[in-house]
Amino acid sequence: MDTNLHLDWCDYRAAKYACENWHYSGTISATKGNYIGVWENGEFKGVLIYTCGSGASCNGKKYGLRENFDMSELQRIALREHEHEVSKMISISIKLLKRKNPDLKMLVSYSDPEQGHTGAIYQASNWIYVGRTKPTGQVKLKDGRWVHKRTVAKRWGKYGKARRMMTDKTRKRKGKLKYLYPLTEELKEEVEKLSKPYPKEEDLEKARVV
Repeated sequence: MDTNLHLDWCDYRAAKYACENWHYSGTISATKGNYIGVWENGEFKGVLIYTCGSGASCNGKKYGLRENFDMSELQRIALREHEHEVSKMISISIKLLKRKNPDLKMLVSYSDPEQGHTGAIYQASNWIYVGRTKPTGQVKLKDGRWVHKRTVAKRWGKYGKARRMMTDKTRKRKGKLKYLYPLTEELKEEVEKLSKPYPKEEDLEKARVV
């Protein structure tokens, strides 16, 4: 066991700090999550966040699972400079998550090609790549940020404050790369039938919408 690396549960405040300072989005999801902190030599290095919201991203019905009960999303990996491989952190975090949620059957995560991400950390952790999600619409806020249209409605409603914060500029966002991690042998056999070759940087434009 590597005594220099330690993962354990952390609170929302620590997770929020990590996301705002060490994740490219600069935000933490409004969806309640399972926050797993990362420490090296006793120093806080960041957080891995697993969520299980009501959205389509965490819906396991198409895989024969109970809707939003048997599936969880690895939604954020927010880390500062660190020594250990992220794949090792993910492996440990999954064990912690399963211990707390023994009914979990599968994990899902998404890699953002617009950030130049191919999902290399998921590939190194033996997740199964199943293709690309559909493009989504974004709206530009007056502070310069681009956000999903559903995010605007969820945080500020459709009128009033939302309208005051938005500009009239919109754009289409490329679909994300979808990775699955089955937690049972039966599911693994089924999901492997959906697997596609791991994408590389030159393959991002060709990733199929699923």
